[in-house]
Amino acid sequence: MNDDEMDWLLTLAEGAAVVTAVLDAGNVTRAAERLGMPQSTVTRMFARIQRRLGVPLVDRVGRGIEATPAGRALLPEIRRASDGVAAARAAVVDLLDPEAGEVRLGFLHSLGPRDVPALISRFRARHPAVRFRLRQGPAAEVLAGVRTGELDLALTAPVPTEGDDLATKALRSDTLRLAVPLGHRLAPLARVDLAEAADEPFVLLTPGHGLREVVDELFAAAGIAPPIAFEGEDVATLRGLVSAGLGVSVLVTEPTAGVVELPIRSPRAVRTVSAVWSRERTALPVARRFRDFVVAEGPGLLASSAQRGG
Repeated sequence: MNDDEMDWLLTLAEGAAVVTAVLDAGNVTRAAERLGMPQSTVTRMFARIQRRLGVPLVDRVGRGIEATPAGRALLPEIRRASDGVAAARAAVVDLLDPEAGEVRLGFLHSLGPRDVPALISRFRARHPAVRFRLRQGPAAEVLAGVRTGELDLALTAPVPTEGDDLATKALRSDTLRLAVPLGHRLAPLARVDLAEAADEPFVLLTPGHGLREVVDELFAAAGIAPPIAFEGEDVATLRGLVSAGLGVSVLVTEPTAGVVELPIRSPRAVRTVSAVWSRERTALPVARRFRDFVVAEGPGLLASSAQRGG
């Protein structure tokens, strides 16, 4: 934008309402009444705007005024600009309204069937105008979204430990079990040490998923490095592979046909689901309200959701 364009922008931004009213009414008295301003004030402001623009916007015709060609050309453009300002204001007001606006929520695929619907349903019962933009993905992906500001809140596991730019609130601890096919040599056992499956082919999520990080830590704690037969992108696929006898896995409890879930005696096998948000970014009011709701009521809601899931 050059200097002349900047001068016009500043001048019209300051006097857009006066210019529009005078050109639209074709009469300073009616324009002043519409604006709720003294006629003398409108006259002085309009004259000053014309001088600063260096363009006559009206001609005096008899006892009245008429728009010049420049005035007639300017009127529809300044109306569009005014509409744009009104739209911009409405958008900002919507963002700042804690009862409206949009919450951008990221979460693990495994939290999608029950946990996220339970949270949103309870929140929307109190704040029905709030909208949600949902993103499912691996832990690394949703945490990156929080750090870049693309997400207001993430529900993930395990709890991130790197850096101090993220705040967390633990919501639930899930017990992990060794999932083996029906008829597997370990299936009759009441519980197992993870080391007993050291030579079994495992089916796991790909690296970057939170559950994969937890399982890798369990392998290290057990002192084993079992062979990996398959890597997948979602837990349902892993359960299907286990049911088909193609390997074993460590998963959150979820009764599945053809799969036996064995409690793990050693090492302690749990994952902690947490809410995560940025300490460094300013959250909009609606996002803060949802975050406060999740922190206060999330543990109870997620515990109930887990129980319903069996």
